[in-house]
Amino acid sequence: MRTRTLVLLALWVGMAVSAGEDVERFRHFMEEGVMDPSMPAATANELVGEGIFSGHGVVVEMTVRAMGEHAAYVANDFLSRHVVIPNREFAQVPGLREFLIEHWRVRNRESGHNTSDVIERETSDIGNLELDETTPEGPDSLTEGVWERIGKEVRERTPAWTSIPLILAVNWPGDLAVEQFLYEMLDSDGSPHITLTTLALLNDGKFTSEQANSFRVRELVRSDAGHVGVSLAAEGLALSRPEYALPVLIAAGAEHPAALDAVRVAVAGYTDGQLARYADELRRLVPRTLELMPEGTERDAVERLLRFAEDQAAGSEARLTP
Repeated sequence: MRTRTLVLLALWVGMAVSAGEDVERFRHFMEEGVMDPSMPAATANELVGEGIFSGHGVVVEMTVRAMGEHAAYVANDFLSRHVVIPNREFAQVPGLREFLIEHWRVRNRESGHNTSDVIERETSDIGNLELDETTPEGPDSLTEGVWERIGKEVRERTPAWTSIPLILAVNWPGDLAVEQFLYEMLDSDGSPHITLTTLALLNDGKFTSEQANSFRVRELVRSDAGHVGVSLAAEGLALSRPEYALPVLIAAGAEHPAALDAVRVAVAGYTDGQLARYADELRRLVPRTLELMPEGTERDAVERLLRFAEDQAAGSEARLTP
């Protein structure tokens, strides 16, 4: 009996050591490896496959968090400006997409179908973090280092499963199953800004289906549409520029000046022939001058629309000249 007990104890200690090693291995993957350009995509995939299907709750959490970190850098320009984003091919991991969708469903159901509430509960006291004594008072004067600390704290406290929709959109762009999952999320999650979240994720996943574009157009014409939703819808429509969306885009841009940049970029991608049908309406979107407009995509869009307006004016004058 004593020998059997010792054997079982040795096995338990061995399993505990192995589990501890696994946790540290996946902690390194979460904190450094996933964003390490020297780690091959195949190695990252092996770790993700092992971690996701390990059955170890902490390891699963770390694995999802690692993928969420990478997806956030891919999706957000402000994060990726000074970072080399490594190539990752998580979509090649067998069964991963299905696991992530079901994992989100279970966690969202357990949380009461409200992702925002979950995040708020976990991060509500972050504003009370002790700041450096030299930091001036007021959020507008916080140093870059403090913002980094706050951002890191938010990411660490936010449950990993809440990043699954972004992971899916970034790694399975245009995938029908992922797109349908996003609409499921829209219908089932009671978060107050779930519509804006869905619009953003459809853009992250480069979805250009008829269903996605119809959803965007509906958001443009909503009576309570805000400029953020209009901007996101315009950015999504710019991915494929369906012709039926053009008059709606022009009207939305005229009604929501704060969304003009995104609307102009979308509208400027249409052909002259398509724009010509709405030449009069377009004047409401085109400024009289480019003065003070910085270089970039928005300026390029305005220049293109100004050229179109000038060509239209020249054509009208030529037709009137005997």
